[in-house]
Amino acid sequence: MRHRIAARRSGRLYRIAGVGLLAACGGDGPLAVPKDLPPEEWVYDQYVAVGRTIELDLVTIFSSLDSVTLRFHAETSDPSLVTVAIDDGVLTLESVGGEGSTDVTVWATAPRGRSAVADFAVFTDYGGSIELAAAASVGDTIQGVLERGDEDYFEVSVPTDAFRLRAFTQGDTAPVGALYDANGTRIARDHDTGEGLNFYIIRELNAGTYYVSVSRGAGSYSLILEEAEADDHGDSFATATSVSIGDTVRAVLTPGDQDYFEFSVPDGFTVRAFAQGDTDTNAVLYDGSGASVASDNSAGGGLNFHIVRDLDAGTHYLSVSGWGTGSYSLIVEEAGADDHGDSFATATPVSIGDTVPGVLSPGDEDYFEFSVSTDGLRLGVFTQGTTDAVGTLYDGNGSRLADDEDSGVGDNFHIIRTLDAGRYYLRVFGSYHREAGYYSLILREAEPDDHGNTIATATSVSIGDTVPGILAARDRDFFEFSVPTDGFRLGAFTQGDTDTDGVLYDRSGSWIAHDYSSGEGSNFHVARVLDAGTHYLEVSGGGGSYLLILEEGGTDAAGSARDTGRPGVAAVPPQGAQFRLLLTSPPHDALKY
Repeated sequence: MRHRIAARRSGRLYRIAGVGLLAACGGDGPLAVPKDLPPEEWVYDQYVAVGRTIELDLVTIFSSLDSVTLRFHAETSDPSLVTVAIDDGVLTLESVGGEGSTDVTVWATAPRGRSAVADFAVFTDYGGSIELAAAASVGDTIQGVLERGDEDYFEVSVPTDAFRLRAFTQGDTAPVGALYDANGTRIARDHDTGEGLNFYIIRELNAGTYYVSVSRGAGSYSLILEEAEADDHGDSFATATSVSIGDTVRAVLTPGDQDYFEFSVPDGFTVRAFAQGDTDTNAVLYDGSGASVASDNSAGGGLNFHIVRDLDAGTHYLSVSGWGTGSYSLIVEEAGADDHGDSFATATPVSIGDTVPGVLSPGDEDYFEFSVSTDGLRLGVFTQGTTDAVGTLYDGNGSRLADDEDSGVGDNFHIIRTLDAGRYYLRVFGSYHREAGYYSLILREAEPDDHGNTIATATSVSIGDTVPGILAARDRDFFEFSVPTDGFRLGAFTQGDTDTDGVLYDRSGSWIAHDYSSGEGSNFHVARVLDAGTHYLEVSGGGGSYLLILEEGGTDAAGSARDTGRPGVAAVPPQGAQFRLLLTSPPHDALKY
């Protein structure tokens, strides 16, 4: 929003050399408007915190060239949002409503009626820090607006000990919420446990002062602060619900909830604990001292956890939480035997062309042995399924040849390697040795590579070409092209459903620019001004097909190729600022005199 400054009186306009003022002048006490910046715009990007005041020295806006005393008057278009007062040339703005904006007009008058007027806008916002937090109460529904980079803080009092406070947002904005104690120590944080992409926090608190922050995203939101209902299962070791091996227990997760269960196992016992239902559940298994033994979030059916673990005799605990909310069934039972060997010596024999089912428990490792009959075989080995599986390929002596975690579909591994005749081993295990669940292992002869994977073997292309490509696991495709003249504006990008990364190199192989998501979908788009000569482009990313396009021109080519791979971030106002004032000067012919 732009706002005008107009100087009104009889006489003529002139510029004072070296001072930078536009002034209306005459016989007695001309008025002037300071313009230290170019005349197009003078911007102060700040805010008034809700419930706070700020002061503005009007001498920074108006000045009298012959030192006569100026009289000031101010009005606001919305006194329910911001009130104004002037004392000794200082304008005080007080935010008395919620978030919004109001126009404020200030008049400066000299003797004999000569005057100048400045119109500007004040934007109010909930405080951007704990020190500037807006007052709120349990039971409130607060309407707020987040700008990019904005944070809103609210102060709320909890009336009694053991009070279950629920704080959550509603709306289309995807904010992050956090809860702090009176010292500013963060107690809880959440970003999408509520409806849609809203946060949802529930915590049992003692009486006292607390703060809730709303950040991230851009747009409007509704913040609700209320007392939550009683919990169905305890949320600590001390209040854990007692269960027995073989039990099936019904439970309900509310946003931010954790359910704790206590059970005992006999000596040398392998326990399986898992959930069933449509709720996305997570779990952590603890020993009797409260030390974490295992954890999982999606190895079971649907999005449920599934933990299998050998446990010592004694008491153990299980905590269940969720990314979502809803009901679930908890089953704790004795587990069966392992399906595949967990060493080279006990590896399961398989053959190229096989599809082998497997089940991983947390900490489990499955080993497989296979043979290659001829030299130069290009082998592809990978998993399928919802389990986050990791694979490692070894030669017959047990030396590691290759490993991968997630180059396949979803969170599956995918290894491609050219092998000579001989015996090989493959190890399959869950990510971080915590992931568990079902998978299918596939061993197949892979297709030849379509493009070279080094600068020396780069595929030669020309500007204007559209080149198809296929990325296999851990694959890199290199392309060589020539730029005809200095100052050439190059646009290089991919199209398709494959998530691609692009790196541009000069003729010596030195890095020039990198991008991974500035194009359509998850495609890269590099734009750069280049000198004449040979250049190289490397394409990598997820597995799948793509189209590479090289063309002349394109936007943002004059040096702003996304070197970090991320789109540019818009400038944001400084934290802790108090108000925003926008002033612009019209061209000289718009001034009346």
